[in-house]
Amino acid sequence: MVTRSILRSLTRTRKPTLTTGASFCPWSVPGGIIVVDDVLCDGEIVKPRSEKVKAMAKFNRMVARDKRVEVIMLPMLDGLTIATKK
Repeated sequence: MVTRSILRSLTRTRKPTLTTGASFCPWSVPGGIIVVDDVLCDGEIVKPRSEKVKAMAKFNRMVARDKRVEVIMLPMLDGLTIATKK
């Protein structure tokens, strides 16, 4: 559910406009856990073509660079990201 709402907000415009991680963890408190499913988009994440997959690729990069969270991405099934807010 969280992934769908994130992708829906990312793909409303022609080009996603996420520039900080603030939009993916504003409700989380220090020590809070954020779980995002389907982060590999059926393997399409390697060469994103659709806006949905491009938005997820951008989200993955944003989360990986965010200094406010510790992140692990599990490549099981369709991918699972688990982040803990510092």
